[in-house]
Amino acid sequence: MLVLPRKSAKIWDKFIRENRTLVYRYMVRQIIKGIQNNDSIVELFEFEGSDVRAWVPKANYLQTLQEALRVFIEAEAYEDAARVAELINTHYIDQIIKDTSTE
Repeated sequence: MLVLPRKSAKIWDKFIRENRTLVYRYMVRQIIKGIQNNDSIVELFEFEGSDVRAWVPKANYLQTLQEALRVFIEAEAYEDAARVAELINTHYIDQIIKDTSTE
């Protein structure tokens, strides 16, 4: 988890808008760790000296990966997009296996 210096929301909003690809690369990396560790939540960052944190719950991993895929395609970051598409496909395959093995 990153510890970010305290800045105004306006500054962080500008940073995120201007660096979406970088931000989503970090988020994908953290989600991959969460998947590997079977974590129920992935903590992304917290603001220095406060209790304000950003996280992604396991239930939203797929949704976040789909958004990352869209961002990477828009930015023409095709290697990142391919990696995320593979993660999404793996998720669907794992879900199908899980659903069919419980019957």
